[in-house]
Amino acid sequence: MRPILRPRRPIAVLRQATTATLTLLLASMAAAALPAYDPPVPLLRGGFAGTAPWDINNAGTIVGESDGVGFVYAGGVFTSVLHPLGSSATQLNGIADDGLLAGTYFFNDGGATRTAGFLLAGGSFETLVVPGATSTALRDLSPNGRYVSGTWVAAGGSTQGFVLDRLTGVRTDVPADASGLPSIVQGVNDAGLAVGSFLRAVPGGAPQQGAFTLDLATGVRTEYLSAAGLERPRFRGVNADGLVTGFGGPGANTAFVGNPATGEWTVLRSVPAGTNSFAYGINDAGAVVGYDATTGSLAYRGWVATPVPEPATWALWGLGLAALGAATRRR
Repeated sequence: MRPILRPRRPIAVLRQATTATLTLLLASMAAAALPAYDPPVPLLRGGFAGTAPWDINNAGTIVGESDGVGFVYAGGVFTSVLHPLGSSATQLNGIADDGLLAGTYFFNDGGATRTAGFLLAGGSFETLVVPGATSTALRDLSPNGRYVSGTWVAAGGSTQGFVLDRLTGVRTDVPADASGLPSIVQGVNDAGLAVGSFLRAVPGGAPQQGAFTLDLATGVRTEYLSAAGLERPRFRGVNADGLVTGFGGPGANTAFVGNPATGEWTVLRSVPAGTNSFAYGINDAGAVVGYDATTGSLAYRGWVATPVPEPATWALWGLGLAALGAATRRR
């Protein structure tokens, strides 16, 4: 005689409803306003005078530079990276989610210091320079590794920004202004949204300094002359949600994170007079890396800032998980 089985449909319905609730909760979290941030946590490499983190990927791996030595920081361990031709210094400036690294090495060329970009995967270096440039510096990688951004110096000395689409081979340049003042492209996300900064000559006045976003698909460039209540903004990182990092004045630089589309901004660091704070990389979870530096000093002090979970949101999340666990135990 076969045993009589209890009906399982109510539990299945409960599980489905709970799963749907968690899905909606995740969606609401993704659409939430710009979060508050916990105070940045120091990231300092022992035995080095300075630590300058430049980027963080979605696995939480951080890359940067300490005293002219590139580093990868993962699992609490720093690993040094030096380009074999980098006679002066090596920087790691970007990291994709698959571990592909982008960096810049500095070398002596007839008494002049020049730079060249490189990609590093599986221990193999690949040089990446703009044809005809006297120097090329890479500054970031999109998380999927498709886009690489940076700057290049023309024969006349002007610095121009660029983004290279590694899939199509198309390079998009962001030229210097007519007087030769530089443009910099830094962050770029998987959707092809790039961010950076520019200097522009103003007749009879000081140069104008600002930030921009550039949609590579449409070519639409939007400029910003203030952000987070700060003048002279410079954007440096951008994630999948369009949140950007950067820094601005007046006076000493102050690090910020925000959403240019909504005008929401958060100042990440309150630093004493004479100290600059710079925000660079940001991942899709909103974690930001950057560093502080006293004016005129190379003793960079690295840090990591992460969003504060909203108590109400996480309480609902906990209830949802509890309900799901109860349904599983009843089964």
